[in-house]
Amino acid sequence: MNIKFFEILIVLLMTFSAVAETWLPAVFSDHMIFQADQPIHIWGTASPNERIAVKFDEQHAETIADKDGAWSIYLDAQPASSIPSELEVRSLSNDWKKTFSDVLVGEVWMASGQSNMQFTFRMLDRLNEAVAQPENKMLRLFNTPRAVSAKVKDDTGGQWEISCPAALMDFSAVAYYFGSRLQQDLDVPVGIIVSAWGGTKVETWMPMEDLKQVPELHDGLVQYERLVSDPFAKAKLTAQQAAWQNLGYQDPGNHGYLYGYADPDADLSGWKPVSVPTSIESVLEESKDGAFWFRRTVRIPDEWIGQPLTLKLGVLDDMDQTYVNGIPVGSTGQETAGFWMTPRSYSVPEYVVAGNELTVAVRVFDMAGQGGFLSGPDLLKIALVGQEQNAVSLAGNWQFKAEYVFNDDDPLRRQFNQRWGVPNTPRGPANLYNAMIAPFLPFSLKGVIWYQGESNASEPELYSCLFPGMIESWRRKWNQPEMPFIYVELASFMAAQTQPSEEDGWAWQREAQQSALALSNTAVATALDVGDATNIHPEDKATVGDRLALAANGLVYGRSGLCQSPRYASSAVRKDRVYLSFKDVEGGFELRSGTEPQSFAICGKDRVWHWAEAKIDREQIVVWSPDVPEPVAVRYAWANNPNINVYSRAGLPLLPFRTDRFPRGR
Repeated sequence: MNIKFFEILIVLLMTFSAVAETWLPAVFSDHMIFQADQPIHIWGTASPNERIAVKFDEQHAETIADKDGAWSIYLDAQPASSIPSELEVRSLSNDWKKTFSDVLVGEVWMASGQSNMQFTFRMLDRLNEAVAQPENKMLRLFNTPRAVSAKVKDDTGGQWEISCPAALMDFSAVAYYFGSRLQQDLDVPVGIIVSAWGGTKVETWMPMEDLKQVPELHDGLVQYERLVSDPFAKAKLTAQQAAWQNLGYQDPGNHGYLYGYADPDADLSGWKPVSVPTSIESVLEESKDGAFWFRRTVRIPDEWIGQPLTLKLGVLDDMDQTYVNGIPVGSTGQETAGFWMTPRSYSVPEYVVAGNELTVAVRVFDMAGQGGFLSGPDLLKIALVGQEQNAVSLAGNWQFKAEYVFNDDDPLRRQFNQRWGVPNTPRGPANLYNAMIAPFLPFSLKGVIWYQGESNASEPELYSCLFPGMIESWRRKWNQPEMPFIYVELASFMAAQTQPSEEDGWAWQREAQQSALALSNTAVATALDVGDATNIHPEDKATVGDRLALAANGLVYGRSGLCQSPRYASSAVRKDRVYLSFKDVEGGFELRSGTEPQSFAICGKDRVWHWAEAKIDREQIVVWSPDVPEPVAVRYAWANNPNINVYSRAGLPLLPFRTDRFPRGR
């Protein structure tokens, strides 16, 4: 009797365990857009052998879930349409049904990369700019929640939204300007999926099987996979990380406040005058991490006395504690997602505003990498609440003092500066591909826009292998071998150089980015002329988005005219002069400033570089120098932050280049 009962119970449990909830990934939602002129793919899970039916517009299709519950249906391709339709997915085996409304057909693009793609209108402190954008029912936005995974995931979360000011607040500014321009140009619905995460390397956006094919990464990947799978190794590394953090990564305490650094009457005899905004690295003229203070006294109108104020400081990297007249008014730390790229806005209570002089003191705690004030001068200001149009600027002369500086020579600290860190972080190889790209793979796209490379700038040779490899792997995974891929060339950044040099880090990285142009159906939109010497996150995202859209118009949609920046093609040495020829320069060049082309350097066999004279000769540029009677090579804009003035007639900057093939580092 009891045996029979348990047999029946086991059968019932097995039956219930085989029943799965019918499910579709988050990319299917109200307001979604299907890619035009490509088969429409709809997929999900259900119970094994469950019959699923799909209806969209005038199309109907049915399928049966396999033994694992997976099901997939392809509908015929449809032309772009701004007429809203319903997508209905239902079970023919039970009463489950899901209906999605306001579904359009148009152009769908993936926008991915690191912080300059991720940066939202809120992060840029450009909420007024977002509010000024009109609602556009023909532009749809999908914000992929940030997530990491050591294994491929099947969903991301998120939902489609109609483009409107509220949706734009936390949407990528670059992606929005790209999509908005493209939608206006094409006059069809456009959908943008953003999957981006600040501070990430290209390795985390690539499938693991492709990374393993790179010899330089193989041994490190073997070690990393052991950490992921071996709980003992992972625990050991986690303990090492904790010890490393105790050596300085964690803030040991705000001693500067105890020393009176925030007080209005503090002794400033040991402080250094600086011009803000600036980075800590620019002030120290070397890369250091730790705790650093900035302060200045500013006069405000008499009518502001006794009134509440709003203090804005732009992006402070990494964390801060901010004071006005010695009183804490705000702080941003690890409790804030993306704290290192979040614009600061703090309320100053009326009781703090006792006179018409205010002392603003900011303690910046820099954990790693660049730190300090990283926004443009227009974002540093103080104003009456709700009256920013009458703000007093805080840009200009400040005082600077180091509270303490990390000891970079500590062996454990050096040890933990490894490529991928501990598992389950956005630095991990393939982690963001698994969590934020792979779930979209069956969803048809037109193409990809990409803004990334800053985090890989120290290894340009490796990047020149990884970046094209990533493009090819995404194309293979999407089963679209010619899927258009348009990337942003890194903006100018850091101090401008006064002399040409053999070494300039970001110039090599821009060349590594250009290696992707050897692949078919790729294009570049340069940000070289819209950068900021003190801000790795330049504020002009509209120009970048417009150039991406222009490149897409030419590469994908058959627009005539110049849609790409001029590129170096070939050179010829004749006596003491070098004659340079270019692609995408029909109609010749124009100068945006000055009377002669700038940022050209030339060298002879000794490989000593000299600034060169240059002149435009229709679609060529001729370069020479009296210091180099027998030239062998020319470089243009070969610097972290070059001063450029050569543009095509379409208003696009000439891309950086070199005619030589000298190895980096001589």
